[in-house]
Amino acid sequence: MCGRFVSASSPALVADRFAVDEVDATVGDEPAPDYNVSPRRSVLVVREHDDHRVLSRLRWGLVPSWA
Repeated sequence: MCGRFVSASSPALVADRFAVDEVDATVGDEPAPDYNVSPRRSVLVVREHDDHRVLSRLRWGLVPSWA
């Protein structure tokens, strides 16, 4: 089973903290803090692509080796 975590930072704070160069259109509006993020939820991630950082929203979870 996957663990859970807290997501309480705004997209602007995450972008500033990680020196993001670009904010993807999937980020959208500022969501309410979630203190029990479970697998299969959409979460903010910072990806590095072609030497610049992009803030995006991706589905979080575990893909088993047998899948």
